[in-house]
Amino acid sequence: MPKIWLSLLSLFLVALLLWAALGVSETQHRIAILAIVGVVLTAMSSVFTIVINNKEARDREIRLLIQKEQQKVFEHFYTAFFEMLKAAKSSNKNLLTKNAINEMYEFKRGLMNWGSEKLIADYLQYEAEMEEASSRGASAMLQVGDKFLKSMRKELGFEDKGSVNIMSIILDTQARKELVK
Repeated sequence: MPKIWLSLLSLFLVALLLWAALGVSETQHRIAILAIVGVVLTAMSSVFTIVINNKEARDREIRLLIQKEQQKVFEHFYTAFFEMLKAAKSSNKNLLTKNAINEMYEFKRGLMNWGSEKLIADYLQYEAEMEEASSRGASAMLQVGDKFLKSMRKELGFEDKGSVNIMSIILDTQARKELVK
């Protein structure tokens, strides 16, 4: 419907311009018609500016709401991942505690609603790589986890240059040196 009104208004303005240029002989009348066209164009541009700004504000608000929900979902992953790391560090054979399993299910459920296709694909790759890495110890798990954490951060709008291992935040100085090796 708005496109029809826009088309009709544009057609009316073109008709006014043609009439002013070709159909009116007096200069005063031409000036008056051109002034009317100018006023209408100014009003149209004001309305379009307001509409565009409102749409951008609404889109920004939706993005922020989605980000907020994603952060809640990602918190489940962090909880489960850190529990697995604690279990690996203490040489516990069973890395998945009942709480970690529940958190991962909550994460997966939330990922279906709030994750992009790319993030879901990255998670599936992470899960496959983590299965292998869990038998190699905490360091391998950190490297696999770092890759997926960067994907989650990218989903939230952060840009990682790749020069810092995000997981190194939880390590002490010696463990960071070993992770870099």
